[in-house]
Amino acid sequence: SSEALRGPKVPERSTRQASSAMVAARLTVNILVSGAVVLWASVAEGAALLRGAGGSHHGRTDPAEPAIGTGCGQIHHVIKKFSKATQVGKLAGLASAALARAGAAAGVADNAVEQADSAATALGDEEILKTGISDATSAGEKAASASADLGTSLDTFKGKVSASEYSGEDVEQSDIDELKKLTEEANEAAELAYKEAERLSQTTDKAVSAAMKDTEKMAKLASAAVESADAALDAAAKAKQNATWAVDDAAALETKATPIFEKLATVIANASEQAAVWKALNDTLDSEVSAVTEAKDEVTKAITPLETAVGTLEEKITPVKEASTNATSGSIASASIHEEVSALEEAENAVAEAVADLQGEVKKLEYGQERLKAKLAEVEKKLA
Repeated sequence: SSEALRGPKVPERSTRQASSAMVAARLTVNILVSGAVVLWASVAEGAALLRGAGGSHHGRTDPAEPAIGTGCGQIHHVIKKFSKATQVGKLAGLASAALARAGAAAGVADNAVEQADSAATALGDEEILKTGISDATSAGEKAASASADLGTSLDTFKGKVSASEYSGEDVEQSDIDELKKLTEEANEAAELAYKEAERLSQTTDKAVSAAMKDTEKMAKLASAAVESADAALDAAAKAKQNATWAVDDAAALETKATPIFEKLATVIANASEQAAVWKALNDTLDSEVSAVTEAKDEVTKAITPLETAVGTLEEKITPVKEASTNATSGSIASASIHEEVSALEEAENAVAEAVADLQGEVKKLEYGQERLKAKLAEVEKKLA
């Protein structure tokens, strides 16, 4: 398959009626680390589940069974089920956002630690940044662990949601409480990781500035900065490639859904008592396609700032390479080298943040793709 050839990946058409049912549109998390980190977290899952209700009081009943009647008791029964679907869908969306945020924070902390390690080595002083490196490392590990724990719980949660006739029907209160708890812990861990990363970056910059009076240390610091920037460019290239593959996969799923919608339209037009049931099924499928389309667009948008950050970083490497070569000859002033190295590190941080942002959007797109694949399989089975 094409996925096998390209190797492993690195770790939603909405109707006007569907849009009106949106209950969880966007969660925007703005985090400042060494400038600005902007992580846009899309809570599309809650909307996708609610949009499935469409404008009908009918539930998503298997077409092979009698349609749900229009008695008040039965309508109330269905509305309660859709209400729970909305609740679990919104919670899954918040958890997905926290998962991405914690993962991004761990990445930012790791980048700050790598820069500090390189600086300490170049300075020949392993103790100067030891405390800051330890604190940022610990905070990054906690964020990564919180992200992993939340990911495991979210996968189990999603399994129960998708296994229910009505989304979320089989989800227990204990499942909801556990996911809420892990979501809160992931957000707290992310906040700490961002804070420690910023603190370490500031400490590293002060140490580097103080060492720029020594030309030998200048050369070592410049060389270490170039090496770190090259690694950041490599990570950015891989992240962009994985994002492109994810967008292509999403487009393929959208294309696959088109003939299925055509079949559903024919069935709905020819149905009598079961028309509302088929319409509800059509609406839920439309919701999943919309969720994937939205997530795909967000991934595409996130590629642009990454490309911009990469271009800036590439521009900043050249003068630092020259500085590392000429520093020992005394032909470049220490203030100039410090300025160029600081600009390079700032550009590298921007790339690392853009990579984390893009990877978070890709994770949300992949979640939407899983849901859409399952729904397409369900509809195809009912149409067979």
